Amino acid sequence: MGRLARFIPPDSYFHILSRGNNRQIVFLNDADFEKFLEFLKFCTEKFVWKVIHYVLMSNHYHIIVFNSVPENLSNGIKLLNQSYTQYFRKKHDGVGHLWQDRFKSFVIQDGKYLLKCGRYVELNPVRAGMVISPEDYKWSSY
Repeated sequence: MGRLARFIPPDSYFHILSRGNNRQIVFLNDADFEKFLEFLKFCTEKFVWKVIHYVLMSNHYHIIVFNSVPENLSNGIKLLNQSYTQYFRKKHDGVGHLWQDRFKSFVIQDGKYLLKCGRYVELNPVRAGMVISPEDYKWSSY
């Protein structure tokens, strides 16, 4: 039996999370971060998203996105993850899955939670001890 379809209401905010397979590092250098952001920009335009917050960590990413058309969310994240995987495998060699499972998505239904979630995303590098302040981290929307 296949998996259940995601609940994706139209005109909603989502917290998206995707982690490297076995928590492996998926961004090895600045060029990797930059390439992922290029793919994110492409998908944002193609699937008519509004990216509100994001952070790219060494082994995962978080994105908060406003999505209008339900099928655009899964199709867009699928394209984003596949495109980056192809780039990463070609550049750094290797085969197989880069991302652990399918991406996680959480509907954000409350404005207060949207703010709280945005803080959570942008403070991720601070909590990880990578920087003292979020403005010191290059790979986030802060």
